[in-house]
Amino acid sequence: PVEKTDPVVPCDLDRKHLGAKARASSRPGGRTCSSELVMTSEAEQVAATRAGAGARLRPEVLTIEVTGHDRVRFLNGMISCDVERIAPDEARRAVKANAKGRVEGILRVRVGAEAISLDVLEVSAERVATELMRFVVMDDVQLADGTAAREVLTLLGPRAPIILAELGWPVPGRHQEVASGDRGHVIRDDAWGLPGFEIHARGDGSGVTLMEQLAGAGVVGLSAEAFEVLRVEAGQPKDGVDVDLDTLPLEARLDDAIDHDKGCYLGQEVIARATHRGGVKHHLVGLVLDDPVALPSTGAELWPEGAERSRGEVTSAVLSSTLGRGIALGYLHVDYEAPGTRVEVKQGGRSLSAEVVTLPFVPA
Repeated sequence: PVEKTDPVVPCDLDRKHLGAKARASSRPGGRTCSSELVMTSEAEQVAATRAGAGARLRPEVLTIEVTGHDRVRFLNGMISCDVERIAPDEARRAVKANAKGRVEGILRVRVGAEAISLDVLEVSAERVATELMRFVVMDDVQLADGTAAREVLTLLGPRAPIILAELGWPVPGRHQEVASGDRGHVIRDDAWGLPGFEIHARGDGSGVTLMEQLAGAGVVGLSAEAFEVLRVEAGQPKDGVDVDLDTLPLEARLDDAIDHDKGCYLGQEVIARATHRGGVKHHLVGLVLDDPVALPSTGAELWPEGAERSRGEVTSAVLSSTLGRGIALGYLHVDYEAPGTRVEVKQGGRSLSAEVVTLPFVPA
């Protein structure tokens, strides 16, 4: 038996590191984060990122460190990717599902020499850590808060690899490759249709310093709104927004997060049944609105042409400066998910016309 000595889990981490919003706006020495570097409009930020590079500090990304002799075996029974097959220079997306196969959190899994790192958004971190700890019985497994040890920054755009190299950081060459150096880790992530990097800099103000260096190299600082536009244009679901405890991974098109040939893990039976027996009734789809400026709210109902009732709902909506239209992500019944399907988006007596399109909205 392993003595459990008051492990630090993200519920503690939330209080210590995330309860104060100052973490997203202030740093030692009175310097501020990306808000100071944002000098342009949302549309200009998106355009500058697509043409060059944009960056944003990511205080909402937490890290759970899993240690102990049994950590690989334990996590393989808990999450959807095959941890044994992750090399030290790789990362994998995974989901932590409950027994009903619903998503408790979307994870990035990184394997180190002494620990396995689980990167997860704040909105799901406490739930994921609590559920993992609940299943630690006789296992040599410990969970700890690794958030304070690093500062996370996302860098996107066609010039991102060049700028990163010029600043002396290692540059991973392929999607989900991890490169490590004296100043931290860099994870290649091109899921948003652009060359992308998630940088884990040392947690000593290095993230702010790097933001300042990037600004000096011509990188635009991204506001939360511009960052959201880029996410939705890429058709990427967000934990806590497009994915919740009612969502199956396959509904959210998180197929790349699932190793279908690995052994059993929590929720695997439901996910396998949905995969092989067609149990998924709704899929995440893209919607382009006819109105160039009006946007639906989260939860707006989707009424496909010819349907006698709502067959889905909106989860995210933004004004896409790239397309010059309002766009939305939402879940729609599989009978109506074909591109070109006309849909009425209804909410509070208001109706907007839209068309189902193939994701991503903006091709890579």
